[in-house]
Amino acid sequence: MAMSNGWRISEATLLITGIVGGALGLVIGMFGFRHKTRKRTFQFVTVIALIVSVFLYWLEYRSILWHLFFT
Repeated sequence: MAMSNGWRISEATLLITGIVGGALGLVIGMFGFRHKTRKRTFQFVTVIALIVSVFLYWLEYRSILWHLFFT
């Protein structure tokens, strides 16, 4: 439960941060602090963001290896 008049981060800000590249931290924080674990839409978007982030990291890793060995 949130403290009254306390500083809060909006759900949209958390999701945008996760999509931009912090999805792994978002998942760890979500379960580590038991935050937003009951909201299905938040979980769904978080999992999608994690999959997209891992795919983008893989593409970047592949690109770096390509430039190291073939240029």
